[in-house]
Amino acid sequence: MAAPMKKITGLLPPLCKAFSACCHVTHVKPALTISNRLYTPIQSARNYNILPNGSFPIRRSILQSYTPLVQTSVRTRMDWAEPTIVCDKKEGKPQSNKNVLKRFKRLNCGLWIRTRAGRSKKLWRMGQQKKWRHRLHVVCNASQSTLLDKMVTKYWKKKTYFVDDPYEPYQKRTKMEKFGLDIQKPKFVP
Repeated sequence: MAAPMKKITGLLPPLCKAFSACCHVTHVKPALTISNRLYTPIQSARNYNILPNGSFPIRRSILQSYTPLVQTSVRTRMDWAEPTIVCDKKEGKPQSNKNVLKRFKRLNCGLWIRTRAGRSKKLWRMGQQKKWRHRLHVVCNASQSTLLDKMVTKYWKKKTYFVDDPYEPYQKRTKMEKFGLDIQKPKFVP
């Protein structure tokens, strides 16, 4: 309904000016129109015009009678959708998103990694270099990492230590000194 209203509103202001210049409106009646799911009262011209001698009113065309109805402001701002936290029905504790746990892995330093999209599709078309590139993991950026941290519980944020962990070289963030970020704790000097 909003699309036809937008098309009509661009056409009607010139018509309304021409209409108000040639006709004299005597009756004004409030009406309700739809403006993006909101009902707002506006004033519309009644489709009657009283003659100067007070005789019967003259009926105008439908387009002339409803032109003021269509002139409404359309609300363009979208409402912000807040994230929801899914809780357990029995205990009421927050639950982790299972899709995040399947698709991403959290490293001990707080980074999240994922595999490339489409890594196992159409392998017959890919060359060896592209196959090798698709086997590599991608590090998520800071905003994605904070979003993923919100979607899992504290249990998945704990540091994990496994024997012969294939992700062991990536668990620490190194070579951050040149950016002024010393991640390692300073030695304790008594």
